[in-house]
Amino acid sequence: MIVVDFHTHPLLGTADLAPWIPLARRCGIDRIVLLGDVLGHGFDPSIAEVRGINDHASCLAERHADLSAWFCFLNPANAPRDSLEELERCRARGARGVKMEVSAFASDLRLDPILRRMEELRLPLLHHCWNTRSMGRLSVPGCHQTDPEDIAALAARFPRVRIVAAHLKPSGFRGVWDVREHRNVSFDTSGGQPVAGIIEGAVRLLGAERVIFGSDASFPGGRDWAAQKACIESARIGDRDREKILGTNALRMLEEGRP
Repeated sequence: MIVVDFHTHPLLGTADLAPWIPLARRCGIDRIVLLGDVLGHGFDPSIAEVRGINDHASCLAERHADLSAWFCFLNPANAPRDSLEELERCRARGARGVKMEVSAFASDLRLDPILRRMEELRLPLLHHCWNTRSMGRLSVPGCHQTDPEDIAALAARFPRVRIVAAHLKPSGFRGVWDVREHRNVSFDTSGGQPVAGIIEGAVRLLGAERVIFGSDASFPGGRDWAAQKACIESARIGDRDREKILGTNALRMLEEGRP
């Protein structure tokens, strides 16, 4: 079984992933998806800062092509033309999808020009998501915390774009319930503390095909691979469902996004 971590962040200044490869192997991680240092320049990075984040992630992915794939980071608050040009540039460098963070809510119409092009390219979107009823929709000024309801609104507008909502555990059962009717939405398991029953509940409500393993590990530091993976390994689900969550679902999505 191949294990893919669909949610990792190389922090700006990380020159090489080599120091973390032995740890990944010890934890049974075969492939990782690099999403860039999406908060390295704050909540609302300029297009120049976005390009720098993408250059860094793409260079690491190229250096470790046997281990990693990467997603293009975009800020929909930037001018649409700039974002679309950056998407094409990243696509030419092998980006397999798009990552968005907290610059705008996923329900914001400013995402639409980017999503229309992503639909044409058959690229998936991985979008930050958190239960804002527990932490506040604007818990920090300028930080737009996308809620599962925002993901559902975006999915309804673009039913042919594969959307992965990040952070299953802090989104909770309510988040799973919010997106359940949108077949183009999956959840990744990254972020938050271990929560008993959340993996089982997501599999029951969404199906194992719509749950993807992610750790939110960053280099250096960040969330622990072993603990995040143990949430999947200890869940009371069938072996075939576990295999889908740990690797098969991610591999299928990465293959669809291959240039």
